[in-house]
Amino acid sequence: MSLAKIAVDISSGDHGASVTLPAAIKFAQNTPQVELVLVGDESIISPAIPEKLKNKIKVLHAPETVLMDDPPVIALRAKKRSSMRLAVDLVRSKEADICVSAGNTGALMAMSHTRLRTIKGIDRPAIMGSFPVSKGKEICLLDLGANVTASSENLFQFAILAHGLQANQLNPKPRIALLNVGHEDIKGTAVVKETAEKLHACDALNFIGYIEGNELFSDKADIVVCDGFVGNIMLKSCEGIVKTLYEKMLTGLKNRLIFSLTFKNILKKLMKDTFQDYSTDHRNGAIFVGLNGLVLKSHGNASENSFLKALELGLTVIKDFDCQKYESLVAKITSSEVCL
Repeated sequence: MSLAKIAVDISSGDHGASVTLPAAIKFAQNTPQVELVLVGDESIISPAIPEKLKNKIKVLHAPETVLMDDPPVIALRAKKRSSMRLAVDLVRSKEADICVSAGNTGALMAMSHTRLRTIKGIDRPAIMGSFPVSKGKEICLLDLGANVTASSENLFQFAILAHGLQANQLNPKPRIALLNVGHEDIKGTAVVKETAEKLHACDALNFIGYIEGNELFSDKADIVVCDGFVGNIMLKSCEGIVKTLYEKMLTGLKNRLIFSLTFKNILKKLMKDTFQDYSTDHRNGAIFVGLNGLVLKSHGNASENSFLKALELGLTVIKDFDCQKYESLVAKITSSEVCL
């Protein structure tokens, strides 16, 4: 494998360098064949880098930071020397294969869209994440918050983008579904109905119809498409439910005096193993799809371990992603007569 180059936005996020910097250093220590460019305040970053890692960690000084409450337009126009902007620009100049940031989602999307632009045939980028479902499989969901409103053409393009990333030799035609309030053709908004018509008409895509929220984890689809408003609420609701259930089960177990300590410890281990796949400490990161370059968004409130998971995901994406093949497949579908 060739050297993977990752640009890390150190200054952004709820916790900034106090979390992202130790996570990046640990990642560099544990990961061969990777080179990091840490973008942020050099006076904080450079002294923290161990001497033995200076051959695989570079530092790019950024005097500005995009705050979590900065409006995207302010971050884009007034903070051109921010760690976020400079990290994205490393992808633009091909000096990095991917940018990883825990920063303000709106600002990161605005910068990524402006600096990298969308690939041919795509109007808007989207945020795509994956979740474990039954039978040991995963489901991809988009959009997770980049586009609060989306037209039927946008949603149709999101399906094409996800298909391009998911299609492979083992699964050349992944199952695509639209998130809706029911399965019947009469249900849903006008935009959802129009999107369904476009997907049904495109023979290049394996559209299976509508899917409801309670079916997301049932392995009925490989890709689920919705707008960013619905997707973001769904994502954060699921995260909240998982956390609440885990805490309630731990409390209930603690109060069961009839259980032995050994039995309680066994149950705690089983519960942890079950719930960790849905925990942001174990699974963190979503990809901006549709751009001329790779950008990965970490949770803004990520812990050190959680941000480490985002960096690991970034490396996986680099390994699996074939830019030319992806763009060729998307262009073929968007220009196909059967999809017009």
